[in-house]
Amino acid sequence: MKKPIYVALLSFVVLSCKTKEVEIMEITFENRYKFTNEIEKSVLGENPDYQDSSVDYSYVVNHEKALEHWDLAMNAQPKEHKQKQLDSVRNLYKVNDAKDYILSQADHEKIIIINEMHCNATHRIFTEELLKDLYAKGYKNLCVEALYNDGSDTLLNALRYSKYEFGTYLWNPQFSNMIREALKIGFKIHAYETKGDIGGEVREIDQANNMAKIIKENPDEKFLIHCGSGHALEGYIKFFGGAALAGRLHQLTGIDPFTIDQVFYSEKSKRENSNIFSQAFNFENYSILLDKNSKPFGYKKGEERMDLVVFHPMTTYNNKRPNWVFERGNKDVEINMNKINLEFPVMVLAFNSNEDLHEAIPIDITEVEKRDAGCHLGLPKGNYNIVVTNKSESILFKKDVL
Repeated sequence: MKKPIYVALLSFVVLSCKTKEVEIMEITFENRYKFTNEIEKSVLGENPDYQDSSVDYSYVVNHEKALEHWDLAMNAQPKEHKQKQLDSVRNLYKVNDAKDYILSQADHEKIIIINEMHCNATHRIFTEELLKDLYAKGYKNLCVEALYNDGSDTLLNALRYSKYEFGTYLWNPQFSNMIREALKIGFKIHAYETKGDIGGEVREIDQANNMAKIIKENPDEKFLIHCGSGHALEGYIKFFGGAALAGRLHQLTGIDPFTIDQVFYSEKSKRENSNIFSQAFNFENYSILLDKNSKPFGYKKGEERMDLVVFHPMTTYNNKRPNWVFERGNKDVEINMNKINLEFPVMVLAFNSNEDLHEAIPIDITEVEKRDAGCHLGLPKGNYNIVVTNKSESILFKKDVL
């Protein structure tokens, strides 16, 4: 580590009008995240993989670009619904709070399975919002598909925070923040993913067997499973050559899981690309739909089904950051980049001061294209190590959020 550089930085002091001398250290730092120009370069040429690039954007909390690239991957098109169609949907259903409904059902369930789209951080945020109340209802086990099944769960439960080596999807700060919150509440984290590069039917069988073993070892406890998209489907799934994880787990344990979808009616990059329900109701909160008989709207396509669909509100943006970065008790922490003596663009990463910044997943991360572009981090109260890096050079300074 090089000698510290002392600079009087008024703008690094949050909610204060006094100049404070901040110690800025030049450090050696391996930045594992991709800059925008690197991600965009990866999709040049024939057959671009927009699914991969959408996930890369999610890692750096560029939600707008993550959705945009996912829509490119799925060839999403505008959906033009006539007013008569929108009115018909409004007459058929009423909007209810998703969290309230799920918690009302949780008392009667033993296994809840909720899915996610791997490029959409809001799906992790909603699962996180359920954790505290589900724990109070006896759900003590959080089972995470994204966690490598190589002993990483044992290390994670002991360490209390995610490391890069525990699973690639955990690189998204919202995912690792969900894990941190679960551990803080008291959940035990379990890995159940198949070992090795296996897909299709074999993977579903292996995942179900691994989950069934965990349940058998904890017969009196309840389980929340957070998985990727199609693994939460019940019924015959052509893509998997039979039942997916949810269906096979039912077969193995005799327990019918409560399956929750966040994916198939998920947010699009443009409102006009959204499903008819999102266009009809313009959801302001995490919501579900109940028909006139109070039956919840679930996912159904052919033989595929899920018990409940959760609709998310459209993301809005504040200072080029998604609104949800600054919610749930997080403060909008502005970092003035004018005194940063590095070549731009740079990434700004915020790490808990009690976590190893060379191994831990940051609490928040953002890319700053130009020196005068502004930098805003969403951080809860606490003490942080802030790293600013352009991959060639990196600096570190401390920040207290009060």
